[in-house]
Amino acid sequence: MRHFVPSARAAGGDSRSTIEQHKKRVIENEVLFRDVNERLKGVSEGFGDVLPEFDIICECGDPACTDRISMTLSEYEQLRAKGTHFAVRRGHESLDVETIIDDRGGYLVVRKDPGRAAELARESDPRSAQ
Repeated sequence: MRHFVPSARAAGGDSRSTIEQHKKRVIENEVLFRDVNERLKGVSEGFGDVLPEFDIICECGDPACTDRISMTLSEYEQLRAKGTHFAVRRGHESLDVETIIDDRGGYLVVRKDPGRAAELARESDPRSAQ
């Protein structure tokens, strides 16, 4: 896993609140990348007859990650059908807040674990208002 969880001593708090803050940051970063990918999908739809696949940004919790994931518009729609599902590169998963539910070769589909992680993902889903 690529994510660093600071020690409670370094963060100046107890370990439980530090871990919870880390989990929240991971989810917030993933949600941000999902929003960016929704915009990329909108642009790619205009080229749908020309481009069979388009690239999205890895939706992992690492704010510095800029890895790309290629998928078809149909695959993307399947991914976005659930507000708790995200696409990440292999090795970018955060198993403290999510579970791998599918390996699609070039990327993994992860589902936010029940509880606060799933709630935050659903609450921030740009498609939930549709």
